[in-house]
Amino acid sequence: MKQKLKIYLKFGILLFGISIVCFTCQKDDTVFVDETTQQTEFKINLVNKFELSKNQRINNIVQSLPNKNDVLQNNTNLQAKMTYIEAYDFYVDDEIAYHITSGNYESYTFAITRAQDNGLTENLLLSKQADGSYKAAIMSYDLNESDKQSVKNGNMPMDLASKTTVSGLQRMSSGGGDSRIIFTRLDGSCYYYEVDAHSYDVVVWEIVNIDCPELPNDNSGLGGSLNNGTTNNGPNYTGPDGGTLNGPVTDPLGVLLGNTNGSNGGTTGVVPDPDNTDSGNDGGAQGETTDCLQLDASGNCANATAVLIIDEEELGRKKECRKITNLLEDTPNYKTKLVELSSDANLNSPLEKGAGKLKNQDAIEDYEAEVGFPQIEIDISGVNKFEALAHNHPTTSPFSLSTFSPQDLMHIAKLIRLNKITDNFVAFLTTKQGTQYALTISNPTKFLDLFFYKTFDPKIGIRDIPPTQQARYWASKDAFIPLYDKYFNPDIPDHKIKATDPNDPNIDTLNENDLKEFLNFMDEANIGAHLFETDATFNIFTKLKLKNGEPHRENPCN
Repeated sequence: MKQKLKIYLKFGILLFGISIVCFTCQKDDTVFVDETTQQTEFKINLVNKFELSKNQRINNIVQSLPNKNDVLQNNTNLQAKMTYIEAYDFYVDDEIAYHITSGNYESYTFAITRAQDNGLTENLLLSKQADGSYKAAIMSYDLNESDKQSVKNGNMPMDLASKTTVSGLQRMSSGGGDSRIIFTRLDGSCYYYEVDAHSYDVVVWEIVNIDCPELPNDNSGLGGSLNNGTTNNGPNYTGPDGGTLNGPVTDPLGVLLGNTNGSNGGTTGVVPDPDNTDSGNDGGAQGETTDCLQLDASGNCANATAVLIIDEEELGRKKECRKITNLLEDTPNYKTKLVELSSDANLNSPLEKGAGKLKNQDAIEDYEAEVGFPQIEIDISGVNKFEALAHNHPTTSPFSLSTFSPQDLMHIAKLIRLNKITDNFVAFLTTKQGTQYALTISNPTKFLDLFFYKTFDPKIGIRDIPPTQQARYWASKDAFIPLYDKYFNPDIPDHKIKATDPNDPNIDTLNENDLKEFLNFMDEANIGAHLFETDATFNIFTKLKLKNGEPHRENPCN
């Protein structure tokens, strides 16, 4: 039986279901889909790794993959940023996902990248099932550049159905017990990943070959595509409700669109029905407690939803923005502290002040410089990592910068080297010149590479560096000095970013020029960081980048 493709567009980024539903995904966006029989409400959130960890079953799946992102801090290649799945030769960006909910149903969509580009736009879908487990599938879209631009503009390609296919993944364990993910190769053999050892510099895991477990009795549909919904032939297996299904032994997960030949001996009125005592039915009614959008006659989930992620730059922008907004939503007392640092009373002080937010600690750490020592000192002796660090540039003599200073960035780099910041760390700056910025870091390795030699005691220098890191030390010094001279060194008359008088009548023009040069510095240094502009209320954040040589403010990303 063919599946009908239903498309609904809103604002331009596609979200689809099976039967397909398309609409835009914004943070806390709500979309209503009017069907002939009912109105379905979908809510979409962009969630980060911390939020994903709150769902134990999803976390079991994601964390059981050989994720090198947290430990390979000195590796900037693709494998260090994403989780690699050998059986399908692709990488999953497990740092962020789109979370879609409708009642008790939910799904998660992750972006997929391949080392060898196959020309397709691909996403990984984890869709909740009636028993609370999750099925996985690869959603593939054969889109040309015109198609992608149409989607970004909010226009659905008319032939989207013919360009969309769904491929099954092997069963991934998402229960509360064994959290390993068992993979099945095309030759039918099975294996899983086991971490052997890891440290700051390297992680080692091995592939453990095992006997393949029996196929799960879950009446999963196997095989199929968006256009024909067909199934592959194979041995029959009996489901927990008395039904049977056909499918290949090498793919025990199957596809979400594949049809089954099972018949339900239980009920679809209440899901699950562990005692299997109710009379069977034809699937015409769906129980109020189901975790599915719709049940088929065999009691399986008949459809699912997923986001079509096309614009990787937009996804990256949202990912970095969510670091900021999540932090301030989860810790409103820290937002209050940011506003306090921006007050006239604090900015008129000759002494710099700051505030730190540590992981697993509700209380905010306050910092204040001392007379003769204009910059704040931060205690890093504790075990907790920094989730955020803020400071101000008040009225000083001589004048301060309206942007992050090289000393500010060096301190952040030292925290990275000492493994003292979280993955979602945010640095905030507010200045007497009237500027407020937030800085996020997408690639700590690149950030540390530039400032590495400045994170050690200059009185000791190279003698304090492990032999394995000395080449990095010299490379850092060679890269940093010319950039410092060009943009920040006050001893170089034509350096780009200068300290300014907050009372200068042209201060707004001076601030804009300093911002332009700071963005030039970020681009030239390639430090793997992102700059956002806000105001003294810290309510709205706007991503900044250069466009035609001038600062460009994107749409607010809240």
